[in-house]
Amino acid sequence: MAGRGAPGIKTRLRNRLMAGLVLVVPIWISVLLVGFVFGVMRDASLWIIEGLLTSPWTARYLEGVGVPVEAVAANGIGALPTAVRWMLGGISAMLTIGVIYALGVVTTNIVGRRIVRAAEAVVGRVPLVKTIYHASKQVLQTFVGESGQAFQRVVSAP
Repeated sequence: MAGRGAPGIKTRLRNRLMAGLVLVVPIWISVLLVGFVFGVMRDASLWIIEGLLTSPWTARYLEGVGVPVEAVAANGIGALPTAVRWMLGGISAMLTIGVIYALGVVTTNIVGRRIVRAAEAVVGRVPLVKTIYHASKQVLQTFVGESGQAFQRVVSAP
């Protein structure tokens, strides 16, 4: 029988399992989140890439890798070799980042701000959309910081 000062087998087992979970779960959540964000960014503009692949300009390239244009038209990029799919996924994600950057450029000028205010006024009149839009905007502003000041100082407890 174990002494009072020494932890039992069940306690050590539980503590070590919890320590392992504390290590693995945040890593796993991070991998899932990064995969989700990349997938969303890729899929947002993948339709453009697939449209370009079925154009006459790319038929020569597709023939070069042994893929008929009809297969791409029917199956999308799934008809392409794995390495090409990965490359096109990366290009698609970069295209999405470029579009988001361009929208940021437009939004930060005077005309863009007016357009955003007008769009937000319209969104503010739709009950469910208004709630979701404002909540998600508030969460993003907390992390990104509207003025670049988020998370820059410690708040002291009273």
